[in-house]
Amino acid sequence: MSVDDMFYTSATTGETVSLNTDGLFFGTALEMRGYEFDATVNLFGISDVMLKPVSTSVEVTVYDRTEWDILRRLAVRDTINNTPGTFTVLDKLGNKWLRKGNISADSLRKLPADVLTTSMKVNLYGYWEKQTLISCTRNTVEDTGGMLDYPYDYPFDYGYGDMSTTLSVGGGVPAHATIRIYGHCVNPRIRIGANMYGVDTTVGVGERLDIDTYDKTIIRTVVGATDVRTIDEYPNRVKGNENTGTYVFQPIPIGQWDVSWSGSFSFEILLREQEVETPWIL
Repeated sequence: MSVDDMFYTSATTGETVSLNTDGLFFGTALEMRGYEFDATVNLFGISDVMLKPVSTSVEVTVYDRTEWDILRRLAVRDTINNTPGTFTVLDKLGNKWLRKGNISADSLRKLPADVLTTSMKVNLYGYWEKQTLISCTRNTVEDTGGMLDYPYDYPFDYGYGDMSTTLSVGGGVPAHATIRIYGHCVNPRIRIGANMYGVDTTVGVGERLDIDTYDKTIIRTVVGATDVRTIDEYPNRVKGNENTGTYVFQPIPIGQWDVSWSGSFSFEILLREQEVETPWIL
């Protein structure tokens, strides 16, 4: 991990504190890199594989007790509320790696020159996650008379056909994603690799539709003049089981994949690549 770019964000307050400053020093925190899988061993190999949470002690040097107090109070509040915060590290390429976790104990010791050290118990859950935002814009080619225009037209022109781009998934496991579609569009369809993500609904101008493959939710957000409404579009999803080609919550496999859509709307893909530990290029 980088010795300069490591942070903790409180789930309770949303505050973010740096873990490597002039007053507080986590260092490389190599103890947070380990991982272990839990699995059932049988005659033919293993099954029921699950990544176990990490519980480890990290040695921290404290030069400024005020900075340590800020971190301690945020960590205690998150732990008591059972709302894990987020640890973030930045790699040398500028990528952010995030993982849920909390600090559940510390033990202070005083050194000469009024410097303190503490052994903090850090618990980490799930995978390290790198988030990449991919923006896909609608076809903005101007109509030259070959397409239909109506007397009472929408405030946009129809494009000239399908559009495409590519995305790459690294990491050790398939990536989850949040797909945010911007209106206006009717019955949006997006194909990523061999899978099609579709919802039978109308997304109006100024509205957005969020498909979350991890939480398995589909929410349409309508922003009014005085309020914001959310509508559950899960019942209107295109039906399909996992790996059938039409499963709207299908994780994106490792590799490089084509992304294609009609070109009549814009959308974003928040790609969430996962690793059991942060890469060694940090």
